[in-house]
Amino acid sequence: MHPENFTSAFLRGASFIAEGTFTVENLTRGGISVVRNRVVDQGLDFIVAVVLGTTSKAANFYLAPFAGNVTPSAGWTADNFSASATEFTNYTESTRQKFEPGTVADGKISNLNDRAEITIGSGNQETIQGIGILTSSTKEGQSGVLLSAARLPTARDNLVEGDVIAIGYSFEVSNKL
Repeated sequence: MHPENFTSAFLRGASFIAEGTFTVENLTRGGISVVRNRVVDQGLDFIVAVVLGTTSKAANFYLAPFAGNVTPSAGWTADNFSASATEFTNYTESTRQKFEPGTVADGKISNLNDRAEITIGSGNQETIQGIGILTSSTKEGQSGVLLSAARLPTARDNLVEGDVIAIGYSFEVSNKL
């Protein structure tokens, strides 16, 4: 495992790993990509502030595909996500799609049983290079918190109008011992 693929945290002598995985699948024509994410600095700060600080939990998180051929950096934030990643907006839904997770079990939460779906529109963008998860539902929005992002190992390209893309996210913490 490479450090850029996960986040380690050490808390009062106990160590743990926090990591997430994005899944992107073209339900119309096939093809799936699975990739571990980068929990960005803003996301790490948010997790700590909610768990141990006085910051309130976000009401919702939203999945945002991006078209840029870029690798997410630790310094990405909700403010610069759209510009840094070239947010993919060529889908018919008017907002980023909501992450609707199931119940937490064994330190893991995911929406893999109820993935978010987008329907590709008629615009010029036809390649999804990666995904981010944010607290804002606004396409190309610059507010809220970016939890994490990942570049797909294989781009979902040659997308055409009407393709349905399912986006899953799984986040877990586990003992490193």
